Amino acid sequence: MTSIFVCENGTKIKYGPIDIDLLIESQAGVEKKFRSLGHLLDEPNVPTYDVKLAGGGIEPGFLYDDKYITEGSEEEVERKTKVWDKYQADLKKYTSDRKEMLKENTDIVMEIVLVDGVLNEVDKNWVAKCERRYIELPSDSDKLKIKWLFHVLINKNDALGLIENIMRASVEVRGADEGTVEQLVTMFRNSIPSYGGSTTKKSDGLESESGTVEI
Repeated sequence: MTSIFVCENGTKIKYGPIDIDLLIESQAGVEKKFRSLGHLLDEPNVPTYDVKLAGGGIEPGFLYDDKYITEGSEEEVERKTKVWDKYQADLKKYTSDRKEMLKENTDIVMEIVLVDGVLNEVDKNWVAKCERRYIELPSDSDKLKIKWLFHVLINKNDALGLIENIMRASVEVRGADEGTVEQLVTMFRNSIPSYGGSTTKKSDGLESESGTVEI
């Protein structure tokens, strides 16, 4: 199934569905790689303490707070402060590591969606023009295609519209969960520079204005 996406500058891009299973396997592979390198990808739990009840027994699960940390003897305060400081350090590492993994994930997913989903070949005239102007181009064919596409697409609105259409085409053909589309589009909104505007969808292969697509 081949469809047409029309960029805001009038450029027509042919696209089709991608292999959803490959996309999922790639995401799992990225997480496996980061875990093997010692990245902290599971959010650390806020430390807790137990409270002795007046009638006997213990009620567990109270979250650390400023009042609890500063109560007690000097040794107790020091011990609780170390526990809290370790939690804060783990939380900082978790936030940083998750952000780094998301960036890697976004780059890989971007490559799969746009390289496999876009059916156009890189414009040889564009390549020749870049070479005449001493513009350095990637030697890797997939990276070259990505660079060319963003030169053609110009803006985030086009990029997200095309990505969403490719994902929706893949959902229809492969039967993937609809939530996968929304999750990916949200991820790209935060990762593609200069995002702006809105998109609608189309999957019947008919041309549309300014990337507008309907299903």
